[in-house]
Amino acid sequence: MTKTIAFLMPAWLLSGCAMLSSNPTTELGLQLEKQDSRLARIAEVHITSTDSGFWVRGNIQRRLTGKGPIYGHLHIDLLDGEGYTLASAITKPTRLNRNSRRARFAESFDGEETAAKTETVRITHHAQRHSHT
Repeated sequence: MTKTIAFLMPAWLLSGCAMLSSNPTTELGLQLEKQDSRLARIAEVHITSTDSGFWVRGNIQRRLTGKGPIYGHLHIDLLDGEGYTLASAITKPTRLNRNSRRARFAESFDGEETAAKTETVRITHHAQRHSHT
């Protein structure tokens, strides 16, 4: 029995690694930075190139048990190689229904010059309100 478990354990671990989804940003050659808050974590992100820019979409999930709203908003920033912000957007996630622990977000960024210079996409969840000046 012990030999069987010892034999199956590496196979199980390898299959688990194979089932992990590939990072969609590697296809476009972009780095992805996700900064979660204490209330929610950014679960998945998909970045798609369009004719004139990027389409960033994904899911955010409550950290707390139970169902309810996900408070706050997301900052999505496109950064160049030196860390300067090329484009920025603020979006509020939308829950699928009242009983969902997840919410979706999506934002489009237009501009061929911005798309060509972008090296990093940073997504930050802010759980509390703050001013945007």
